Amino acid sequence: MMIRSFLSIFGIVWLTACGLVPVVTKTESASAVDPSTRAEAMKLTSPVLVVGYRMALDEQQAMETALVEALADRKVMAYRSLDLFPPTREWTEAEQRAVAAQRGIRQIIMAVPVTKDTDNLYVPPTYVPGQTYTQGSWMGNTYTATTYTTPGYVAGGYTVSRPVGIYGITVFTPDDKRRWMARVMARGSTAANFNTVAGGAAREAVKRLVADGLL
Repeated sequence: MMIRSFLSIFGIVWLTACGLVPVVTKTESASAVDPSTRAEAMKLTSPVLVVGYRMALDEQQAMETALVEALADRKVMAYRSLDLFPPTREWTEAEQRAVAAQRGIRQIIMAVPVTKDTDNLYVPPTYVPGQTYTQGSWMGNTYTATTYTTPGYVAGGYTVSRPVGIYGITVFTPDDKRRWMARVMARGSTAANFNTVAGGAAREAVKRLVADGLL
């Protein structure tokens, strides 16, 4: 069991290193806190509404789900806007405010994509020499050795693409008072897509909220 577990972990690490696992490889963020708000009033408290805005449905699901999970790790309960306001119907602002009030929403976290692009990385060609090894055998008192060399090969010489997303993240109250804002960048591996990137940006945003004292 221990060997099997080790091999499983080793396989995941190897696949990640080769870019074959859809993961977020880098995140960066910058943020600003409203100085006019008292520190104790800025703390995010349950329940919170998270909103992915101007996103494709699958990207919105990834962003909102990751925000809810990351906030839950900090003991803050949050609702996805997709659950409170199903996109299968039209919602007026008055209806949305009524639902938010009914659920006791205290703060809203909104994520909006700023730019989405691909980061192209050229992998230069590298010659990998062949391996040389010797096999031998005895026949009576005579030892015969034969040397073999496997052919070398060229690795690389191609371009890989990695998705990069920049998101604006804002915390505001139901009465539209902005309390915190951030700009978050996330870059994925070559196997990642923008849903992966959105999830990574969400987790980075929550880390920034912790660093700024809102969590």
